[in-house]
Amino acid sequence: MAKKIKMEFSKKIFMAITIFVFTSTIFSYFMSWVTRDTAILIELNRLLFAEFAIGTGFYYTKAKAENVRKIDKNCNIEEENING
Repeated sequence: MAKKIKMEFSKKIFMAITIFVFTSTIFSYFMSWVTRDTAILIELNRLLFAEFAIGTGFYYTKAKAENVRKIDKNCNIEEENING
């Protein structure tokens, strides 16, 4: 039986935000083309990409902290193997 890999919750949130931002952007471009009004692009895309930038920054900061912990843990294990 294959072991199922569980995706982290923060990664699920990041993927959901990414999908939402890009589908909303495509939809706003489509509606601007249909209605011939580009006013929505200015505000909606500014707000969407601000949310995307904030979410991306927090996700990468969290991932960085997790990777530092993993590296420290692996270094301690390697030192114990070398010394002991």
